[in-house]
Amino acid sequence: MSKMSQVTSVTNEKSAWGTGVKSAERTLDLLELLADSEEALSLSQIAHRLDLPKSSAHGLLKTLERRGFARLAGGGYQLGLKALQVGLKYSDASRLLEQSEAIVLRLNRVTNETVHLATLEGPDVVFLQIKPSTQPLRLLSAVGLRQSAHVSSVGKAQLATLTDEEVRAIYVDRILTALTPKTITSLEGLLADLHRTRARGYAFDDEESHLGVQCVGCAVRDASGRAVAGLSISAPAVRMRRTEFVSLVTEAAAELSRRLGFAG
Repeated sequence: MSKMSQVTSVTNEKSAWGTGVKSAERTLDLLELLADSEEALSLSQIAHRLDLPKSSAHGLLKTLERRGFARLAGGGYQLGLKALQVGLKYSDASRLLEQSEAIVLRLNRVTNETVHLATLEGPDVVFLQIKPSTQPLRLLSAVGLRQSAHVSSVGKAQLATLTDEEVRAIYVDRILTALTPKTITSLEGLLADLHRTRARGYAFDDEESHLGVQCVGCAVRDASGRAVAGLSISAPAVRMRRTEFVSLVTEAAAELSRRLGFAG
C-alpha cells in the first residue's frame, strides 16, 4: 500500500469514527429527551428540541423503535419497554451490591477465606464483589472478571436453579473447557452435578477451576424467586472446612435473598 493510500485509509477511519460518535451522542440525547418528557413528543418537537433535521430525527427514532427503546403513543413518541428493562436491571444490580456488601465482609471475617459474589451471564459468571483472604495461600481474582460457570460453585449454584432444558439451551454448540483434570467436560456430567446440587442445597467446586482450591456456593434469589447471583467461599483444599463453610454460606445467601425480597 502506498503512503497516500495509507493516509487516505487512516483519514477515512477517523471520519467514520467521528461520525459514529456523533450518531451515538444524538441517540443518547434523544433517549434523555424522551425520558424527561411527561407526554409523547411529535417528530417535529423532537427535531426542534434537538436541533436536528426531521430526516435525521426520524432515522434515530425508527432505530430506537425497532430495538424497543422508543414507541409510538398518542401520535407521538415515548420511551419503550426496553428502556424500562435496562433501567430495572441497573436498579436491581445496584440494590444487590448495596445489600450484599456487609454480608460478604462478615463472611470473609468469620472464615478468613476468599468470598465471591457473582452473577450468571450465559455460560459465564461475572464477579461483582470479592473479599480476599488475608492468608498467604489464597485464591486471587478481580471484580469484573469472567469465569466459566461450569467450573465454579457460584456458577453451578445458579445453573442449578434452571431446568435441564434451560441449561441445555445455554450450552448448545458450546464446549465445556477443562481447566484442571477435575473439570466437568460433558453436558451430561454437568447436569448430573446440578442434580446433586439441587438435592443437597449447595454447589461444590472440587478443584475444578484451580488445582488445590475448593469452593462451596449457594444461589441468591430476588423477590420473584429468580436467582440473581451466587455467593461462595473459596479456600485451599487443605483449609476447606466443608461442613462449617456450607452452613455459613447457606445462611448468608438466605439472608441476602431475604434482603432482596425473597420470601421462600
